[in-house]
Amino acid sequence: MTRNVGRLARGAERAVGAGMRSLPLTLVLAFALLVAVTTSALADGTDATPAPTARKQTDRSHLGLTVGLATPTGELGAEYTLVVMPNLEIGFGVGLADMIPLGGESLSPDPQAAIMPRFRYALGPTVLTAGVGLSGGRYTTYLSPFASTPGHAIDEVTNALWANGEAGVEYHLHGMFARAYLGAGKVIAHSEIKHYDGGTNMNLVDDALPYVGLTVGHTF
Repeated sequence: MTRNVGRLARGAERAVGAGMRSLPLTLVLAFALLVAVTTSALADGTDATPAPTARKQTDRSHLGLTVGLATPTGELGAEYTLVVMPNLEIGFGVGLADMIPLGGESLSPDPQAAIMPRFRYALGPTVLTAGVGLSGGRYTTYLSPFASTPGHAIDEVTNALWANGEAGVEYHLHGMFARAYLGAGKVIAHSEIKHYDGGTNMNLVDDALPYVGLTVGHTF
C-alpha cells in the first residue's frame, strides 16, 4: 500500500513537472492564436470601412476678400463659399458699393448683401464656376463706373434687389485661392426712387449693369 502511494506521488510529481514545463509553450501558442484572430478581425474591419481620405483642397469651403467694379458685393467686400459637394457651392457675401468717386462726387458707400449658388468643375488645382443668384442693398444711380453717364450731377438712390449671373475661374495653391469672375446684374425690384435734392422719380436708369471682380482668400 505504501509502495503504491509512493508510486502515485512520484507519478503526480512527474505530471505536474511536465505540465509546468509545457506551460510557457502553451502560453506562447495561445498568445499567437490571439494575435492571429485579432489581426484578422482588424483586417476585415478595414476592408469593410475604409479609412477616410483628406478632402482635396479644391473641394474645401473658403473665405475671401472681394474687390471689383459693380459686383454683387460692391467694390469691396468679403465672401464665404460653402462647398456643398464637389460640383456645387454657395457663396454668401457682404460689402460696400460706390467706393470709387466719379465726377468729383464724394464717397457714399452703399451696403450690399449677396447669395449665389454656383456649379463648379475642378481640373486639377483649377476650378471653373458658373452661377446665378440674388443681391440687394442701397443703389445710387450714375455712380457705377459702368453707368451710362458715370458721375452724373443728379443722382438717384433706392433700395434695389438684383438678379445676377456670372462665370469665373479659380486657382488653388498651398491652402490659398484666387478667383476671377465677370457677370451682369439686373434690378428686379426696388423701393421708391429719390433724388438727393429731395424729389422723387419712378424711372430707374441703368437697371442692368455688367460687373467684374476678384476674390482672394484661404480654404478650410
